[in-house]
Amino acid sequence: MYLRSVVILFAVTLFASLAVAENGQSRVTRANANVLFIGSSYTYYFEMPAIVAAMSQASPRELRTRMIAVGGATLEDHWETGAAQQAIHERKWEYVVLQEQSTRPFEDRHRMHDYVRRFDREIKRNGAKTILYATWARRENPERQADLNAAYELIAAEIGAVVAPVGIVWQSVAKRTPKLALYDEDGSHPTRPATYLIACVLYLAIQTVEKQCPVVPSSGASVEESNIVRAAAAAMIANSR
Repeated sequence: MYLRSVVILFAVTLFASLAVAENGQSRVTRANANVLFIGSSYTYYFEMPAIVAAMSQASPRELRTRMIAVGGATLEDHWETGAAQQAIHERKWEYVVLQEQSTRPFEDRHRMHDYVRRFDREIKRNGAKTILYATWARRENPERQADLNAAYELIAAEIGAVVAPVGIVWQSVAKRTPKLALYDEDGSHPTRPATYLIACVLYLAIQTVEKQCPVVPSSGASVEESNIVRAAAAAMIANSR
């Protein structure tokens, strides 16, 4: 009887740890994490969350992403429409990424912080972790980067959120490699290499055991462009951990 129980226990454990593929071969079941992105066009440009998910394909933990993003929307706009709160509670998320509209952090920091707090309460109620996607200054106003950084860092310290320092990495890459085009023609939105940069910083903020971002050919960034971004993002995240 004892032997039979041991055999049954072993069989159940083995079944739980393996998934059988269609070709009959077995593979180890991967962990996964659900990530919700809430933001504006800085979030949806070139399907950035999908690039974050693609980066996780070779990782022990797969990231499954969803996006609630509206061009020009502030977090206040998202709160008032209610779709973002509904999405937060529709399923179990491990992370929710909040991105404020590009100029609100320095034009009205108080309102930004107010709505970050509101969202953070809902996120914590769901058992998830808040990640703040700290954006970059527009091409004609690089001096605003310090204001953006401060706005995100202050509220992150207050609520215990993680900051993904996209703007800091953006500025670093722009200074070191000025020939790499990060800004689109409007001087505000990201190019494809810049979208890879955004995804890379967010990926490392979420996948804390990872030290580098994988190259994602579908992102539109070349291997050379990806390597420039990967090095800058890895150095910045390593210093902040």
